[in-house]
Amino acid sequence: MLIVLLLLGLLVWWWLRGRREEAPIQPSALRPEEPEREPPAVRTEAGASAPAAGEAAPAVEATPPTPAAEEVAMAVEAAPQPPDDLTRIEGIGPKISRLLQEAGIMTFAQLAETDVERLREILAEAGLTALADPGTWPEQARLAAEGKWDELEALQGELKGGRRV
Repeated sequence: MLIVLLLLGLLVWWWLRGRREEAPIQPSALRPEEPEREPPAVRTEAGASAPAAGEAAPAVEATPPTPAAEEVAMAVEAAPQPPDDLTRIEGIGPKISRLLQEAGIMTFAQLAETDVERLREILAEAGLTALADPGTWPEQARLAAEGKWDELEALQGELKGGRRV
């Protein structure tokens, strides 16, 4: 009887421990709130501090962005996008998805721009021509790249293994 109670207690403990969810820690919660600071006093060429409360402050000109800042902005814009899940295309499974990524086709947009003959060449080089027919992949990928998921789903309802039925 004692063993049954012990096992029951362990089971309840395990169940409660598994259900406990910890709230995710927000990065802002790790930093203490900082009060807003006043901008530092602007020094004029003569070395005097900022004008008194009744006087007008001299205009401060904004500096144009440096070439380095422009390069960083361009690099962020040109950064490669994470690969799309190409298996969402009817007829593409994990194996063919990896094959396409190795061939440099990472996104739906890239797949949409790829010629069907090129896709057949990629499959033939890997010996997978009998496995899939890429005839509708660019069309499906175009819909996915444009975010037309309902239209893609309707098209995929007409397909079997990427082929029109």
